[in-house]
Amino acid sequence: MHEVWQTLLEETDRVGKTRLSAADVYSQQISESCKLVRGVKVQVAKKVFENLIEIQKDLTMSIQELTKLQKTYKDEEHIAHDARVKAADADDKVKKKSVGIFTSLSKLQQQSSKLNTRREACEAKSTAARNEYLLCLAAVNAQLNQYYSKDAPELIKSMDGEIYEKMQEYFTLFCQAELQSCGITQECFMRILADSTKVNRDFQLRGFLADNTIFVDLIQYQFQPQDNDNISKVSTEFQNSTPMEAETKKCAARYVQEDRAIKQASKKLQRLIDQSTSASKKSTDQTAEANVGGGGTVDPQVKIEEMKQIIRKSTIERTKMEARMDALKKAGINTDAFIL
Repeated sequence: MHEVWQTLLEETDRVGKTRLSAADVYSQQISESCKLVRGVKVQVAKKVFENLIEIQKDLTMSIQELTKLQKTYKDEEHIAHDARVKAADADDKVKKKSVGIFTSLSKLQQQSSKLNTRREACEAKSTAARNEYLLCLAAVNAQLNQYYSKDAPELIKSMDGEIYEKMQEYFTLFCQAELQSCGITQECFMRILADSTKVNRDFQLRGFLADNTIFVDLIQYQFQPQDNDNISKVSTEFQNSTPMEAETKKCAARYVQEDRAIKQASKKLQRLIDQSTSASKKSTDQTAEANVGGGGTVDPQVKIEEMKQIIRKSTIERTKMEARMDALKKAGINTDAFIL
């Protein structure tokens, strides 16, 4: 009986030491690391929300411009519609020679000519307004596509950071420590360890997107015709091709400019990333000394983020110009001839 008691004391002491070792693991490798991860996530969240506000501001401005052009198109098309009706009525009276006591045929012809002249002027204004509306519509839809296909996923990815990898690491450490210190509960913690492998970004992202379809349901605006207008693309019917060619030239020049800016910014971004990676490989003491000596040095991550924003904005502008040129190309304008 004494030997059993002695064995019990020894094993209890060993279990206690094992629990203390597990407690050190929880404190040093999990608890302190969680605090650091939380601090990083707060900083990243602030930066992501700033970027989201900027992106939403750009989208709002584009949609406001689209709404303004849509109203202008509706007004001009309504006026043109009225002018067409009045001109058709006047032509019908001339054909039927609907003269009266105070109305002669020549007066009807003059009135018909005047109304037809006004109709043509209204048609030209309506066509110009429709073209601007359609071009802006194409650009806004392209910007929205850019937002849903690239900007929003990148923001979500930035917000997530390494949280899922870290959480998986913490669960693994916790479970391994418990499995080593408590054989009785081994089966339970093995199950938790197996379940912890499911903690990954892809699995969580699928669940998040399933519950928040606003990030996956692409919004695309459609052309809204006014007064039975059957033209739904850019046209030169009541305008010569010069204004549209000028618009094409402007879009092509802007496209080339933004494309060049993206390439230059991408090279600068890669250099900054390489420099940041090289600097991170230095020892902690060397980094501390460098920080003390150069108090005014700009954080490389700030420069990297600025360069990413330049690339993002240039990519959006290039996409919008490409959409405009595509709309012009569908109207029969050779847009390829303007891209150098």
